[in-house]
Amino acid sequence: MDIFTYGSQREIQLSQEEFTELENFHPSSKAPNNEGSFKLIKIDGKTKLIKTHYYTRKMDTIKTNLNILITYKESIKQAIPELLLPEDYVYINAKTGVSYTLKPLKGTNLYDVIYDDTVSPRKKIDLLRKVGKTINRFGNIPNFPYSIYIGDLHEGNIMGTKNKKIIIIDTLSCYINNNICEPQASKYLELSNEILNNSLMDKYKQSYGIIIPNRNTDIFCYIYMILNTIASTETIFLSLKDLYNYLDYLEHHKFNKDFLYSIVRLFTKEDNINPYEFISTITRRQFECAHYLTYKRKTGIDLSNL
Repeated sequence: MDIFTYGSQREIQLSQEEFTELENFHPSSKAPNNEGSFKLIKIDGKTKLIKTHYYTRKMDTIKTNLNILITYKESIKQAIPELLLPEDYVYINAKTGVSYTLKPLKGTNLYDVIYDDTVSPRKKIDLLRKVGKTINRFGNIPNFPYSIYIGDLHEGNIMGTKNKKIIIIDTLSCYINNNICEPQASKYLELSNEILNNSLMDKYKQSYGIIIPNRNTDIFCYIYMILNTIASTETIFLSLKDLYNYLDYLEHHKFNKDFLYSIVRLFTKEDNINPYEFISTITRRQFECAHYLTYKRKTGIDLSNL
């Protein structure tokens, strides 16, 4: 490992072998495919994180966005303290790959929280409301000359801390200054066929088959996080017909109408509505009824394929 310092910025260079031998760290014990996995590295006696997935394509875009995040670090921290910002560049395998270091993570991955039946509904809702409040601060923020959106928003990319705060950990999935970092779409945008139809192309704009992050896409992903939490299943895989049937069931159980409308609005040409204020009305009883297995049993739907 070689470390170079340029002013206040450090650059760490690792061989492919050195990178591969680093200890793995997974923020979630349950998330599929080790989403958001990291490597642990010691630098100057301090433990840091490096994203396991490093970038070999669009490296100029990655470096541009890293420069922006590092240059305006204080402004971003003041406006969005929940965003875990990069610290040092990491070059891998003779600079054919680029990544970055982060502070160590302390807390529980949101994926582990929402699919844990021993965690109270209120705690789950409180964490989700914090995510919703944070989304509202993305876009154009004070003393930051670029627009910024989360991009790949999903449970595996968020941590809940012991002091009841949240941390967004996948910094370079953010969409900054009209630069798309990731070579693929975000998790929920990629999995949803419903938003790829031509009638919604103006709302969910695409570039080379990738849906460009904006406020509408961040809210889209956030609402699916809420649905996953109350249903305790990956609702992104439901067809639009099955989703609407489920929403009818939630309406029967007196879920907040504004919350339900915010879900329906995802598939209209109107701008999406952030429902974080509405979900605080969800009661424990409603939470129990909303479990997807409970819904299927009560409505007599075949469970054999679950």
